[in-house]
Amino acid sequence: MNALSAMQPLGNYTVQPYKGRPVLFENDQPRPIVMYSPGDAFGNVAKGDVDRFLAAGVDNFYFWVGRDEKEQNIFTTPWWRDVDQLGEPEFRSADRFISLPEKVAYVLQRNQEARFLVRFYDHPPKSWKTAHPEDLAVDEYGNALDEVSLASERFAADHRRFLQHLVGWIERQPWAWRVMGYLTCHDYEGTTLNSIKGMIFDYSEPMQRAYRKFITEKYRTDAELQKAWGNTAITRDP
Repeated sequence: MNALSAMQPLGNYTVQPYKGRPVLFENDQPRPIVMYSPGDAFGNVAKGDVDRFLAAGVDNFYFWVGRDEKEQNIFTTPWWRDVDQLGEPEFRSADRFISLPEKVAYVLQRNQEARFLVRFYDHPPKSWKTAHPEDLAVDEYGNALDEVSLASERFAADHRRFLQHLVGWIERQPWAWRVMGYLTCHDYEGTTLNSIKGMIFDYSEPMQRAYRKFITEKYRTDAELQKAWGNTAITRDP
């Protein structure tokens, strides 16, 4: 077993103050970070960019988990390919530089000190949204959006299963100890379509159910609700 494939205990990565600023620590030792995130669109393999950053001494890389190669939808990953179908990424060769394990292998063949930050979106595959339109967010004009309601309990359960599968797969890899952490972004670069459109509220049924539950738990009587809101016409009932 060579140095690239040798399994080691998972690293302990924390952020601590160091010389007056927050710094990443690896096993209680400061690890200053200069990081590169290569493009991950199909056809944009970015190997040349990676080579240039490696030549400059960069050994920290920020990798997206990647798209499912069959569907090629931006939010459908190899780990969650269909409504209820989990999977794993392909590994054909490091030089192909498409799947996450191929990218990791490509870098490790050139820099044995490399570390990785893994990112992904908390977004279901395209087929999930088609199967569960009632769980999509709705804007104030009644338009269903191409994003899941933050109050969808179905998505929360399915997404939890995906996360356990994804992290479990990564932590079984011989390079798992090199993973400094995970970054998950909500839907569209960490924000919502509503906010991009200049709106705030989600009027979907899951969100309305969740908000009614919040109201009835926070205010025990109609009188408490009316006093807090300054409106004698409202009640705890829908």
